[in-house]
Amino acid sequence: DHHPGDHGHKIMADLAVNLIQQVALGLMLEPYGHEDEDVVWEELPDPMYEGNSAPNSVMCSVAESFQQLVILSEGFEYINEGTAIKPKPGYVATQPGSRLQLRVDTDRSAVGSPPDAMVHVYLHHLRSYEHMGTATITCVSGCSCQGVEVDALILDRVSQVYLAGLTVTQSSDCIIEVKVLERTNSGEHKFKVSGVVVAEAAGKQDGLPGLNAAHNQEFGLRQHLDEQNGITKVGCA
Repeated sequence: DHHPGDHGHKIMADLAVNLIQQVALGLMLEPYGHEDEDVVWEELPDPMYEGNSAPNSVMCSVAESFQQLVILSEGFEYINEGTAIKPKPGYVATQPGSRLQLRVDTDRSAVGSPPDAMVHVYLHHLRSYEHMGTATITCVSGCSCQGVEVDALILDRVSQVYLAGLTVTQSSDCIIEVKVLERTNSGEHKFKVSGVVVAEAAGKQDGLPGLNAAHNQEFGLRQHLDEQNGITKVGCA
């Protein structure tokens, strides 16, 4: 539901305030004790629905968490092309032959995925109307996939993050490489990679459930807010 007016915002705020008040009142009547602390550390019960378990690895990595995945950076430099208020960090290369390798965990056995099922992996990369080059994205170790070639030059006079998709075998040690090519349609070779998304479960779905996005598509606000399916917020950290 949408609440664009002040009245709607007040209703939503009242819900939060009432919850806080009820918790505070409950703690006054029955103070937090050792028994409560013991309950906090108890293991959660098994999911009510089979296969409804959280993944055992990070699904989405950007900024600092993305840096932790990078194991090789030849010709790529981590740069914030934005501001402190509106950061635009990522690994940027400007020369052909530059390579960026990252290690991702595509093992989805913890959520009940069959071991031979493929997993969708998407790299965030910048596309713009000038300076941009072409790169290949391939699996080089620990896993296998059919590589893709990405031309980051677009006709629209905008700069926008896009997704480059791979269908990857499951592995806890999957090495993916981005390599900038000699070929360019802009006369320059800039290529920027800013994040990676790994699907929660293996399967044949086209794109990411909950994100209205897939290979060769923009990855922006519209893709985060898939209102047709009732999704109004999706996090990527």
